[in-house]
Amino acid sequence: MCLVKHKVKGKQKNIKINQNALVVAHAFLRHTLRTTTPIMQAEDKKLLEKFLYGTCTTQEKRRVQELLTLPDAEEILQELTFQEWNNPAQTDAQLDTLMGSWKEKLHSRIASAEDHTITVHELIPRKSLYMHRYAAVWISLLVIGTLALLQLQKFSSSENITYIHYSNTKKIPVKYLLPDSSEVYLGSGSQMSYPTNFTGDTRELSLQGEAFFQVKHDGKKPFIIHTGEIHTQVLGTSFKVQAFKGQPTVVAVATGKVGVSRKTSKSSQTLALLTPGRTVTWNAKTGKATTGEVNLLSLQKWKVGDMVFEEQTMASIALELQRRYGVNIYFMDKQVAENQVSGTFPADKPIVKIMNILAAAGKFRYETCNQNKFKIYKTE
Repeated sequence: MCLVKHKVKGKQKNIKINQNALVVAHAFLRHTLRTTTPIMQAEDKKLLEKFLYGTCTTQEKRRVQELLTLPDAEEILQELTFQEWNNPAQTDAQLDTLMGSWKEKLHSRIASAEDHTITVHELIPRKSLYMHRYAAVWISLLVIGTLALLQLQKFSSSENITYIHYSNTKKIPVKYLLPDSSEVYLGSGSQMSYPTNFTGDTRELSLQGEAFFQVKHDGKKPFIIHTGEIHTQVLGTSFKVQAFKGQPTVVAVATGKVGVSRKTSKSSQTLALLTPGRTVTWNAKTGKATTGEVNLLSLQKWKVGDMVFEEQTMASIALELQRRYGVNIYFMDKQVAENQVSGTFPADKPIVKIMNILAAAGKFRYETCNQNKFKIYKTE
C-alpha cells in the first residue's frame, strides 16, 4: 500500500493505492475471462451501466452475474468509468464526491448481486457461481483502483501548473500580454491570475477588480474569466469586466459576442448573451441581472486611462477616485452619495479639479485636508 500526498488549492489530499492488488486484479480477471467466449452485446453494456448506478431489477441482476464473466467485461467497465470521469462539468469537489460514490455503489451492487446467487444456483454450477462472485469483486477493485490512479494524474497535472499573479497599483490601466497573445488592460487597484501556459481545452483567468480584454480568437479553446460566481466566456472578442468586491459585476462588450453566466456548486444560470454596445449588471445583493447599453467610445477611453462616468452614483465615483488617487472620501450626507453624475476626465487631471466639476454637477460642496481627505456635504 502506498500513500500519495498531494496539495491542491492549499489543501493536502491523501490517496491510498494498493498497487499489488491492482496487478493481481488484472491477472485474476483475465484468467477468469479466458474461460468463456461470448462477446457482450450493446444492450448488455447498457445493463452493466444500470448495474453500476444501482437501477437494475432483480431479474437484471441475475443477467449481470453472467455478464461479469465475459471477455470484454473489463473493457466495458473501464469505458463507463472513463465516460463519467472525463465529464467536463465535474468540479474538484464533485470529483471527490464521485470517488466516494463509485466505491459505495460498486460495493453495494456486488453485495446485492451476491444475495441473489442462492436463487439461481440451479441454473449456474456452484463452481461457476464462486468464480462469478469473485470476478465481480476483482472488477470492483480494478475500477476503484483505476479511479484512484486517474485522480492522482489529475492532481499531478494540477500541481505542475504555475500561475502568474499581477496587481496594478498605478493610477491608469496597465497592459499585459497573455500566453495566447490576448491582451489585458488591468485597471487601477485590480488583480488577476492565470497559468503560464493555456495547456487544456480552455483559457481561464481569475479577476478581482476591472479590466479590458482583447481576446485572440480560438474556436477550439474558449476564454473564460472567473469573477466569483460570475463566469464570462468568449472565443475571441473585446470587452470590459468590472468586478470589485462588494459591488455589482458589470460586463460591457466592444466587439464580438460574450456569454455571461452565474455558476454555483448547485446550479448554473445564464445571465446574458451580449453583443457590441450591450452590458449586463449582476447585483448579488438583490439576486437580479439587468441589461443596458454602453458607449463604445467610453470603453476605448477607459483603456487608455481616462475616467468615464455615465449616470453613475457619487458613491461609485468616489470609490473609483479613491483607487486612482489614493485619497479618502467621506459623505457627511448620505443623500449626496446617491446623486447620479456623468463626465469624462483625463488620466492626468488633478483630483481637486475633478472634485470641483463633480461638485457643480452633483450639487454638493466639499472640504479637503492636504488633498488627501475629502468630506462631502449637501448644498444648502
